[in-house]
Amino acid sequence: MADMILTRELFRHMCEEQEKLDKHIYETRDVKEPSLKGLDIGYTSEANEAVKELKKDWKWWTTKERDRERFIEELADCFHFVASMANKTRTVGYCYLFIELEYKKVSRLAREHYPDEDLIYKAAKGTVQESIASLIAIAEVLGATTSEIVTAFEESLEKNYARMASGY
Repeated sequence: MADMILTRELFRHMCEEQEKLDKHIYETRDVKEPSLKGLDIGYTSEANEAVKELKKDWKWWTTKERDRERFIEELADCFHFVASMANKTRTVGYCYLFIELEYKKVSRLAREHYPDEDLIYKAAKGTVQESIASLIAIAEVLGATTSEIVTAFEESLEKNYARMASGY
């Protein structure tokens, strides 16, 4: 089995960078820290945006093709919420292990049968671990690399800091 494009080192890096971003938000804004439920809602919204970019893979009524680049961008946004949840619960290592376990369950299905209704359903409606693992497996089927995920996450970080600076 091939290694998951979300490496342990990359996930730790994402969590470290997200912790800095969250700290910046709390220090510069008059906002309280979100609850796990609030983070879950944010994650679910981003996961559904990622699934939306797969269009023709699940919308049998459309002629619009999937937008791979936008899917990768939305996946990067999902990682922000997963990292915030892992940081909030101080379970970065365990969180990665649970993602990896779920990934092992879905990656073969993705490689052999994508597009697959069950996989897309898990991406949209599963637990956070099931969802992010499914999105990662889909990204791999679409040819995404670790380097591409790093770039998308870093660009998303830059965009988030720019939004904070502009008063977004």
